[in-house]
Amino acid sequence: MDNFITIYFANPDILKKFNIELNDYIDLMPYDIRERYLCTNRRNKQNTEVELEELIVRLIYTAIKQQEKDPRRLRQTKETELSDYIANILQVGLSSRDVVIAGEQPSGFALKGIGELDFFIYTQSNSTFSPIAIGENKEWNNFTKHFKQLLGYMNEDIDFGFTIIFNKKTNLKTVLENRETFLREFFVEINGKKYFETIELTKGFKELKDIVISTHKNPENGTLFKVYHFIANAYRPEREEAAKQARSNK
Repeated sequence: MDNFITIYFANPDILKKFNIELNDYIDLMPYDIRERYLCTNRRNKQNTEVELEELIVRLIYTAIKQQEKDPRRLRQTKETELSDYIANILQVGLSSRDVVIAGEQPSGFALKGIGELDFFIYTQSNSTFSPIAIGENKEWNNFTKHFKQLLGYMNEDIDFGFTIIFNKKTNLKTVLENRETFLREFFVEINGKKYFETIELTKGFKELKDIVISTHKNPENGTLFKVYHFIANAYRPEREEAAKQARSNK
């Protein structure tokens, strides 16, 4: 066991290749080694969670951008079809991490039960269920409603949320401006008290400039959580008209 512990402190990933789980041997570790192991394990888990969150964000972004390459086809795509495509990309990209992507799942204070929740992302390993994220994909005219739905589905155990605006009919600049105004002024009022106020609104996620991130507070314990906001834009009438005129001038 001493050799395994030494290897773990040097490179934890090596033990994973041999399916060696040091948690099974915690009771056998000397006190000082056990404390060091538990501290290192917590730190590694936190780092993994941050990396996993970024990977999920990048996979969603990439899936949307791939669909936007064919705006005419995207405009004819149903919400459920777009959600299924993004879920498939997520499942493939996260399969090595024991992450499950579920859709059409009841959660939180859903009013209709099955079919309310578009994305539910969680891990199921070592007989332990761990929720990661919840997401909603809706057309632009339903954004106000679906953002409040998202908050209703979440709880303090979920790391983050995300929304996808599926825009088919509205000028993109209008969507961007109205979404920003809504998020900056957002709160849920109950008996004269405000909850879920937007504490911070950030534009861009590293080099991905067209993602917006809103930060809110869990009313249960005061911890902060983020919601990543994406747009799948299929409305480009000016470019469509330019292409038509180019074909007619041949």
